[in-house]
Amino acid sequence: MTINSPVDIEITSETGKKIQIKSNTIIVNDFTDSYIYLSEGNKIIMLPSNETLHVNVIATDYGDINIDFTCMVGDNILTYHYHNLTVKDGDKIYLNSTQPEIAYFDLSGDGTIDKEIYAEVVPEFPSIVISTSLIFTGLIIIVLLKKSGKIQPKFHKP
Repeated sequence: MTINSPVDIEITSETGKKIQIKSNTIIVNDFTDSYIYLSEGNKIIMLPSNETLHVNVIATDYGDINIDFTCMVGDNILTYHYHNLTVKDGDKIYLNSTQPEIAYFDLSGDGTIDKEIYAEVVPEFPSIVISTSLIFTGLIIIVLLKKSGKIQPKFHKP
């Protein structure tokens, strides 16, 4: 997930793990196999795909936000774009990994869903195609480097 805006984020999993980011600081991170990058305007969060995730995005200022939510769906990788959403301090957006094509917008954070937002879905290549392509690309690079003489076979002398 990538978010560019002034927001706080809370993510919970079906197994009770939690991530909480407030004021661009990681407060809680129960996901040992996660990656989180925070900068003034961007937040990148990578989590395992084997759990159902519930994401709450809480606006901390007025502005436009963009959310890119990438999920594994079967063997396919899909990215859900929520772009140019205007928020004000306290607004909340709810997403989950079981239905990532719809985000729920709670204006003013009062607990009432005021509108549903549908994502622009960007299909990626199936993961098997991506991994196969990476393997073939690596093999082609090795063959080309060997042909150019940049990789020399090493012989072990007894």
